[in-house]
Amino acid sequence: MMVIRNEDERIEECLKYHTHYFDGIVIVDQESDDQTQQRVKLFINKFRLKYPDKQIQLWIDENWGHCEPSRKVAGNILQAIDMDWAVYLDPDEKLPIEFLDSMHAWADLIEFDGFKLKRENSFDVQVYDESIQVEPKWLHVKHPVIEEQFRMFRLSAAQYPDGLHTRIRVRDKNGNESIKSLPYVIEHRKKLTEMWDDLHRYKQIRNRK
Repeated sequence: MMVIRNEDERIEECLKYHTHYFDGIVIVDQESDDQTQQRVKLFINKFRLKYPDKQIQLWIDENWGHCEPSRKVAGNILQAIDMDWAVYLDPDEKLPIEFLDSMHAWADLIEFDGFKLKRENSFDVQVYDESIQVEPKWLHVKHPVIEEQFRMFRLSAAQYPDGLHTRIRVRDKNGNESIKSLPYVIEHRKKLTEMWDDLHRYKQIRNRK
């Protein structure tokens, strides 16, 4: 499952890399005003021809300014198409092959309702030297901190808080969470300017409350 808005520069590459590993894919777009929806629709048409037995859908939700309110939409659709587990992914992320190859085996462990993965953040920074008349260069900079992210969960146990930066919760019938941390590392890469835009948007959302 994926929640997106204005990702036309990277969405196709992300979908090409990940989607064939999954039995069902739900993409929720928050009213993109670039070419994102068109690119996703074209990809879906090609994907269905190649993988007719797999489910893939695009849904349009309101632009909330952050992804959290649309996660429940994606989760409900996945359950409606008879999926038992979900993996949440952002379009600027790349899941490791080792995880993608083993995730069905992890889902067979009945004692867990969710899994955390590590995430390594990195940024593309544009550098311009005014002393030389050349195009600006892009430098790739890795952040030294690796964080844990809750990304794979049993749909029947899921709860979806819609507040900014809230994580999906999983509860068993007794109200307990059973989560395991996995050793796999998600690659998260975006432009530094995008990060500043995100921080500014999140600040506006908090100020409205």
